Amino acid sequence: MSNTPDLAHSPFLGPPALAGCWDEFIARYTKKGWFGVNAENAALLNQLAFDPNGVQELLSLQGTDPQAYRRIRSGIEDAARALSKETRHSEMRPLHRAVVAALITQWTDLKRRHGLYPPPQRAKSDGVGVATARDIRERYHALLRSPEGSLLAGTLLLAEDALIAAETSRVTRRLASRVREDDVRPIAHDLALQSLYKFDPARSDHFNTFLIGGMKQYLAGQVLFTLLGTRRSTTERQLGEESAETLTDDRTSDLLDELAQVDASQHVRRLVDRLPPKEREVLRLRFGLTDDRVCHSLADISWRLGCTKQNVQQTQQRGLERCRSWCQELADDAIRGDLPPDTSSRGR
Repeated sequence: MSNTPDLAHSPFLGPPALAGCWDEFIARYTKKGWFGVNAENAALLNQLAFDPNGVQELLSLQGTDPQAYRRIRSGIEDAARALSKETRHSEMRPLHRAVVAALITQWTDLKRRHGLYPPPQRAKSDGVGVATARDIRERYHALLRSPEGSLLAGTLLLAEDALIAAETSRVTRRLASRVREDDVRPIAHDLALQSLYKFDPARSDHFNTFLIGGMKQYLAGQVLFTLLGTRRSTTERQLGEESAETLTDDRTSDLLDELAQVDASQHVRRLVDRLPPKEREVLRLRFGLTDDRVCHSLADISWRLGCTKQNVQQTQQRGLERCRSWCQELADDAIRGDLPPDTSSRGR
């Protein structure tokens, strides 16, 4: 590469205890492609993650040789994706965690410089909160568009590619033919971007654990939107909201498991229609079951109904618990053969 530093034989810059693991990764990685190219890709990832000046040195090429910079970035992303796939081998996981942790440290520092760490506190639901959330969203999108933010965020997401793909496949399998993996994957990507915003290394040990926990909790709710024919971008609607405002918890995930056994698009609305008026109104607004099919935040609903967000959340949970109980009855009936079979895919 022209104007590209010769890194193919550079030493490992991470924790010395992982040097042997790094050598093993390079040996496996270089067997899967051109030795020289993949060796340099790995060295570039090594520099980006562990060299204190690595990001600045790589970004300096953007002005002198944009084509070289694009090739370098592509190489880093390829190496990050390859390392992600190697996590199926337990001996590679400590190396993966170290690389992700080093990138997260730089990412957190970048968020701090953009005024996004520690996470800004939203104001109460008095009209100021919406403007605050909009400002947070705009600043975060500006960070993602910046050269440094784009490089770090892109590398981090690809370093977690195998984890995201595994969770996406798990959700798709649980819902059988009712949702396609191609529909779920963009939602998972949006959620990963949201996790990059929300992750606080002072409160969580590993980004991997934080990401998979958030995906298990939130993706179930997003799949429900997909089943109902609604759409909601996690970054557009949820960015800047506290984690207490996520739509689902473990019990809601169980609800989705049961919904998968019946025709969700047909029965969910019937279940919601059976709820007491306030619970029905909250779930309709929260899950986009109104005519405009817009999913509203807790703050929006509390303003509409003239109550606190905590009260809305409690009402939502009561409604979900009722739906869960009724849905279990529907699932039991389906198992006994009391419900007609799903014919939505016939005659196409």
